[in-house]
Amino acid sequence: MEERGAEKVCSAEEVIAALRSFDTAEVLVEGGGEETKGFAEYVLKRGGEPVAVILLDRVRGEIPQARIRCGKGWLVYGLVPRRSRDGVPYTEYSWLIIDTAGAQRRAEFASEEIAEITTALKEAAERVLKE
Repeated sequence: MEERGAEKVCSAEEVIAALRSFDTAEVLVEGGGEETKGFAEYVLKRGGEPVAVILLDRVRGEIPQARIRCGKGWLVYGLVPRRSRDGVPYTEYSWLIIDTAGAQRRAEFASEEIAEITTALKEAAERVLKE
């Protein structure tokens, strides 16, 4: 469970519920060039309110980026810059929390929670691609 001081920013349960309970998916942007034609960004809504934004590679069925609304901010999945112990920069896919103040930090969920969130995200993407 993610917390900031005594204030709870995001829980795995609310993120999973948001991903499983959307009722509409609308295309925000579709790739237009040769290299981006398979990509589309979708907003997932429940009752007309956005609950998530997902960038999908429709050719490969991959999720390069996702943002899921939670109580006090957003849970974001995507490439995050890192540095090795030797100071060498690299990027990796990771989960970040962006709170209402705009502060970013690595999401610290239990490994089971990350697995459940990732599964719910993949299920949401599959549902979007079928519609």
